[in-house]
Amino acid sequence: MTDRRKKRLPLQTVYYTSFLGLVVVPIVVVLIISLTVLNQVFSTQAVENINRAQEAVASELESDIEQISMRLSHMVYANDNELLSIAAAVDTEDADSRYENQQRLNEAASYATEPVKDIVAVAFYMKDDSKIFFKNEILLPLEEMRREKWYQTAVAGPDRVVVGSYDTNDTRLYSGGTRDSFVLVAALSPDVRLDRSEKIETVTFFQATGASDKIKSYNAGYGQKKNKIGYTRIVDGSGNVVYQPEGIPDGAMVEKGHTRVLTPLAVYGNDWYVESYVRTADLTSDYWSVAGLLLLATTVVLALFTVFSRYFLKRIIQPVQQMSRGLRQVEEGVLDVHLTPAGQYEVRAMIHSFNAMVRRLKALIADYEERVRQGARTMPDYLHALVRGEMSPGEVRSQAAEFFSDRYLLMVVTVGKGEAREGAASHLSVELAQGFDTIPRFASRCTLAVLTPFCFWCITGSGRKIFPARSTIWCGI
Repeated sequence: MTDRRKKRLPLQTVYYTSFLGLVVVPIVVVLIISLTVLNQVFSTQAVENINRAQEAVASELESDIEQISMRLSHMVYANDNELLSIAAAVDTEDADSRYENQQRLNEAASYATEPVKDIVAVAFYMKDDSKIFFKNEILLPLEEMRREKWYQTAVAGPDRVVVGSYDTNDTRLYSGGTRDSFVLVAALSPDVRLDRSEKIETVTFFQATGASDKIKSYNAGYGQKKNKIGYTRIVDGSGNVVYQPEGIPDGAMVEKGHTRVLTPLAVYGNDWYVESYVRTADLTSDYWSVAGLLLLATTVVLALFTVFSRYFLKRIIQPVQQMSRGLRQVEEGVLDVHLTPAGQYEVRAMIHSFNAMVRRLKALIADYEERVRQGARTMPDYLHALVRGEMSPGEVRSQAAEFFSDRYLLMVVTVGKGEAREGAASHLSVELAQGFDTIPRFASRCTLAVLTPFCFWCITGSGRKIFPARSTIWCGI
């Protein structure tokens, strides 16, 4: 928009345009940017909270894996492989010897596995398909055990600890065992240096991990809307479920409408992840609370600005527009204008002054028109009337006493003579009059009258005389 067009816009339009461009638009732009940034911040923070919760699970699980590996190694290597020798001695047909060696095994295993609170069982799987247990008997058949990846890996690499796991929701691991727990399995296949009898195929150590309790606590809290961590489980690198507690609703572990968050685990020979699914809307629920407050605050601010605008328009802009319309009416010659004072003190005072000015102007014009109607005359008019004999000095004195308030010298100048034409004489008289008007002293102190080109009147102290002439100029000094 050009400057000329801007200057022609009404004041109210300029105000609204400026208010929109300088107040409303910047506030809306800042609000949109702020909401966008806040959305990103809250989403990132929510994912970081999930990562921290997963890291707590991962840390506990890794600690338990390290612990079970160390326990298994200690049990196998302690006292010159004594526990393996006793386990091999248990594998006999002699019932008395078997019973005696089993008691020795239980006693030695108790010392080797202290504390035993989280230990589910210690199992010795023999090459002849027999099984020896400490604490609890594992119910899984040996054939099924041998199909497990962790078991095969342990047998394929002797003297190396391999870790696996069981989800007791899917597998009844031992008698009296609780459901919904996550049990770690550490396995080691001894070589001839560790097992001189060469009877033992694998030594396995079963231990419950507290990571499952953490996961169940998170899931219960999410189900009760006490946290925003989502439903959590443990999966392997192929996406197969390693451990999933009960209580997770159907359709909660899908990506549609959910956000998937993963944290990797360091596990012996395995590729495990702590996996969480959280409703995407839950990631930004706190954001919407803050955004709602921010929108409410912005609405209140804009409402206050609107109230201020209405006040400003009513108290300042509208009175100014009213006076602008009044001035246009006066400019067009309409003097029956009266503006109602409104707005601030200064604006009301200006309107009062405007009304007084219009009244004064109207009175002056009315007085002037009255004087014109009554034939009011100027000093040159009186001089013309005296010279022409239309008025006597007494009549002039009665109507304009100031005409005789100073002493006058009436000067007669004759322009042209003889056969001079009337038009030429008139032209010369006008030039002579203009010449006198260029003299400052004359122009400021004389009264001049140009008469007909055929006669003039000369006022004296006692009367008048008629002199023939082509043109005459009378000057009163």
